[in-house]
Formats: sequence, C-alpha cells, structure tokens
Amino acid sequence: YPILAAVRGLCLGGGFELALSCDLIWAASDAKLGSPEATIGTIPLGGGSRGIAARAGVARAKEMLYEGKWYAAEKLEQWNIVNKVLPDAELNEQALKYMKKLCDGATLAHAITKKLHSEYYSNGLDSTDELLIEIVPPLFETENFINGDNSLLENGPGKAKFNAR
Repeated sequence: YPILAAVRGLCLGGGFELALSCDLIWAASDAKLGSPEATIGTIPLGGGSRGIAARAGVARAKEMLYEGKWYAAEKLEQWNIVNKVLPDAELNEQALKYMKKLCDGATLAHAITKKLHSEYYSNGLDSTDELLIEIVPPLFETENFINGDNSLLENGPGKAKFNAR
C-alpha cells in the first residue's frame, strides 16, 4: 500500500528522514521541515540526503544539507519535497480520506508502481524497463484489471470498484 506522512509542527532530522521514506508527504501549513544535522557537525544518517535528492534533485539536497535550515511546508511543496500543504485543522481528515481512497483502489497496481520506482532509483531506467516487462503483464489477468477495464468502457474513467488486494 502507499504510505503517506502527515506532518505537523516540527519535522526535523530523523523525523524528516522518516517522512522522506514515505511515498507521499502532506504537511500542515504551519509545519517546518528540515535536516539540521550540519548545525551539530554531522549529516543525516537515515537516508535524508538520498530522499531529498530523489524528490528535489542533488543541487537542492546539497543546499538543504549544507545550510541545515528549517523550511516552511509551502517552500518544500514548491521544491517537490512535500506533495501537499493543508490547513492544520484539515490535515488528518483529508489524509485519512485520501488513503482510504487509495486502499480501496487498484492496490495491485499501486504495489507495482512502488516497486518500479524503487527499481528506478536503485538501478536506473534500463533495469526498470526490464522489470516492467516482467511484472506488469500479469496485472492484465487480474479481477481488478478486468473490472476496471469494463467500468471504463461502460461508465467512463474513475468509476471502477476494486477488491482491495
């Protein structure tokens, strides 16, 4: 299943690294996020540099890690590190609603999406293309695909009902 980090308040150091390890990051509008490790003479040890670079690029990761600053959620949304910023009062409700929708959706396809992105980040495009050819065709034989395809033809896009498996 997809994993969403819902962040409020301060999300620094190891907490930020944990959020970066999730598929999506949603943050409250007053949240502050960052990797302040340089301010104490060290670097993120839990994948923070890699996580920032994967979301925002190497140059932005270096900037954030060299400076060790805390950043407003809106700024990190502009840099593609945070996916969505919401008012604090709406964060939990909207995050739960969204995740329920994903969990009731095409979970087999979601799992393959996660696997392909992980493969790309670890081994590059050629390896990802090879894996794609191997793991996607079996999806076309699943009940979820058949239901989704039939629903598309009969009802239009976005109206399929899936078995959450």
